[in-house]
Amino acid sequence: MLGAPLDTLTLLHHAEALVDAPSKRLVTYAIPARDGDRVKWREVHDHDTSSRGAFPYEQGIPGAENAFAVIRAASAGLRGPGVSGKVGDAESHLFEARPLVDFATGWVRSNFGDPIDGLKG
Repeated sequence: MLGAPLDTLTLLHHAEALVDAPSKRLVTYAIPARDGDRVKWREVHDHDTSSRGAFPYEQGIPGAENAFAVIRAASAGLRGPGVSGKVGDAESHLFEARPLVDFATGWVRSNFGDPIDGLKG
């Protein structure tokens, strides 16, 4: 991450996408897609990546605390051989993605349930 604070880790959206739970927030929107010489509008379904989040974080996180900041703080010990420092004037972070994604999917499953794994929040 070059110049971005750790509470903006969009990699955590990938972790959200991996969890299938009844409380997952989904959105539907239309996008233009080329179909031969024409452009057609197609409906797309995805998990909510807005600031609201894909899960009802407000139910499990007090106040207005950022869910990604909470997950990242809980995973602080996972960074292992990762490094933080300046690249130019930008505070930057380099670490392995897989341990963080694994931690975050487990965190979301344990807090919001995932019927596939039989876990309950």
